Amino acid sequence: MLTLDLLSPAELTGFVRELTFPNANALETYLPRRERASIEYAFIRSDRQRRKAAQYRPFDVESPIGDRPGIARVSGRIPPISKKMVLGEEEQLLRDALQRENLLTPEIEDMIWNDARNLTSDIQDRLEFARGQVLTTGKVTFTNDLGFETAQIDYGIPGSNFVSPAGDDWDGANPVPITDMRTWITDVYMPANSNRRPVVGLTSTKVITDLTLSDEVKSFIPATNISGQFLPILTPAQLTAVLGAQNLPPLVAVDEVVNIPGVGETRVIPEGLVVFLPAPAEQFGETTYGQTVEALNLARSGYLRADSAPGLVGENMITFDPQHYWTKIVGLALPVLKDPNAVMVATVES
Repeated sequence: MLTLDLLSPAELTGFVRELTFPNANALETYLPRRERASIEYAFIRSDRQRRKAAQYRPFDVESPIGDRPGIARVSGRIPPISKKMVLGEEEQLLRDALQRENLLTPEIEDMIWNDARNLTSDIQDRLEFARGQVLTTGKVTFTNDLGFETAQIDYGIPGSNFVSPAGDDWDGANPVPITDMRTWITDVYMPANSNRRPVVGLTSTKVITDLTLSDEVKSFIPATNISGQFLPILTPAQLTAVLGAQNLPPLVAVDEVVNIPGVGETRVIPEGLVVFLPAPAEQFGETTYGQTVEALNLARSGYLRADSAPGLVGENMITFDPQHYWTKIVGLALPVLKDPNAVMVATVES
């Protein structure tokens, strides 16, 4: 049963929506949140293949007919995601006793706030893991989620957009990462994206470090070649300068690790990958937040404005026998990839 004894739904919901988590949720930059008063995600997908040029024709011959790019409406259901924590009998009695004796510590006093913060962090960790799945596989899998078994949403990154070095891996004896990136971008990414280039590559600190040791990368900085020998390592700034001079995107380290039930601690971007992406402003994807039944009921009861119902919602509830107070955070949320051609995934190290 919903209770207002602790916090109002509007107060708790406003709190969880304003939370930020330093050094986490890096992928939300590229799949930013969008709120919809719906239980579905929906978008229009168009073909970004390079258009065919016009043709010359003889005089008095009919003009050839052009083709419009293919357009399709894509939609699906947004699954709920939620978690709750209990304030048990002993904790309630301790809190009350300390309050009467003026011994209430901030940690115990803020127990509900802390529970809400931790629950929201746990939900965001699962969403960040899903964003990593989308950007590295084009899919969201629910193998270890409640009741989903092996369910999967596949946004369809083309198989040709998964690439790997033609020669040595980038941590091998003789890697050629500059040559690899040039080839992938020119032969794979640009033809599938109307001649656009990716603007960033998401990877790991290890991959970036290995590139600073690469002789091919160091060969593009003449000052490092002293008496025919390269310096042992480049700085990250020098690496970025080399990539920029070769019209290649900068590499950004995403080393976030989350703890997923049934999986354990795992990176949101696997260590040996580079994920090439366009600018977030191109809106190639998003994290869609829908409207939960809890939010709908709170809006009907006047606890939330109808226009603020989509997004995460916080509630305090009470159950009896035994009497427990619960804090629950719930949402409908899913990362969505609108333009699968815009993502290219390179497996550069095993």
